[in-house]
Amino acid sequence: MITIIENQAENSSEFPYVMMLKGAPEKIIAMCDKTFKNGQVYDMSKDDRQAIEDINEILAKRGERVLAFAQLELPASKFPLGFKFDLDSEEPNVVPEYLVYIGMFALIDPPRMSVKPAIELCHRAGI
Repeated sequence: MITIIENQAENSSEFPYVMMLKGAPEKIIAMCDKTFKNGQVYDMSKDDRQAIEDINEILAKRGERVLAFAQLELPASKFPLGFKFDLDSEEPNVVPEYLVYIGMFALIDPPRMSVKPAIELCHRAGI
């Protein structure tokens, strides 16, 4: 999921918009070349990337649903205030790349109570 919001930070005149993404960690991480640590943005190292992937794997093995988050401040030189974003067309006018990895969120997402009976019904039907 991508959303673009007006930047409320002190640097909003230089970067009037912020693109924010959430999604599968492997997809989000692949689009990031920077990471946010201790309130600062740094180039993402191989070790950073591996640590993020390791944490994702641990959480996924525990059966948790994991979402990753990233952002990109959009420069006023290309995206001035009032710019009309088009993310839905075949050729969007802004592309999510060179993002800053923000973090992950994991939650327990247990199967619904109706899942087990539905699976049993499928087995009885030969599916």
